[in-house]
Amino acid sequence: MVNPSRPFAEYLRTMPVVPDLAAKLMKMLEKGQDFSFAEMEQVISGDPGLTVKVLKVANSALYSRPRAVTQLSTAISFLGFDTIRSLVVLVVGASLFEKDRRQPFFQGFWRQSLNTAFHAKGLAVLAALPNLDEEAFTAGLLHNIGQAALYYTDTVGYESLRTSVGTAGRLEVLEHKRFGTNHKEVGAQVLDSWNFPELYIEVARQHGNPPGLSIHAKTVALVTVAGFLASNLRLGTRSLPLDLVAGDLALLKLDLAAVAAWAKTFVGTMEELPLYRECRTLFLP
Repeated sequence: MVNPSRPFAEYLRTMPVVPDLAAKLMKMLEKGQDFSFAEMEQVISGDPGLTVKVLKVANSALYSRPRAVTQLSTAISFLGFDTIRSLVVLVVGASLFEKDRRQPFFQGFWRQSLNTAFHAKGLAVLAALPNLDEEAFTAGLLHNIGQAALYYTDTVGYESLRTSVGTAGRLEVLEHKRFGTNHKEVGAQVLDSWNFPELYIEVARQHGNPPGLSIHAKTVALVTVAGFLASNLRLGTRSLPLDLVAGDLALLKLDLAAVAAWAKTFVGTMEELPLYRECRTLFLP
């Protein structure tokens, strides 16, 4: 068993180092920052490999256009700052863990993360919060990143712990017993060490908790509900009732029955999206 007194630094040491370019872009895109399309293009084009991959994913988001977009400036102008940020995080995230993508843990981890991201974006639209859709998408993709750190620290032990969640209680309770912390706290530390904006750090730390009063409370609620719906996809017939996230739905001013009905049709819609399919090829074998 891993020593419960092990400091956060030990968990962070197991994680890949996020490229400076990605961290710089995330900071650049914090709300209230003033910059141009040209400045954003300059930052991304500093990494030619990243540029090629971002354009590939961008074209899946622009699938309705008759011609493929071949210039980064064109993709940025069509998709906007927030969407391009989401695509950069997707590409960087896939690249960081490429060598382990065939591990059963990462297959489950990325499937849950992708489903959460797409559900969070869809819920933002449903809740008439379109200004939060892209940040909810990115936050949903990153919210469980602490699980990867704990997995790398104790690969066999953590995989065994995750598979016992269905009968042995909530995941973070089991994590705390084994590691002296949980994936939420570790995830917040990981994103902080990567110099990500406070929004994503807070979502990593607070998702699944009762709704709070911070300026990011609605994004946390979107990711909490989205993660719940994504987990129900995994559980199938053992799915849990939505009233467990009633507080988050109330904060978002969403009706429980309406969300339940929406969720049933959204899965089919999501799976047909070219962007979703492209994302699956990025993260899953």
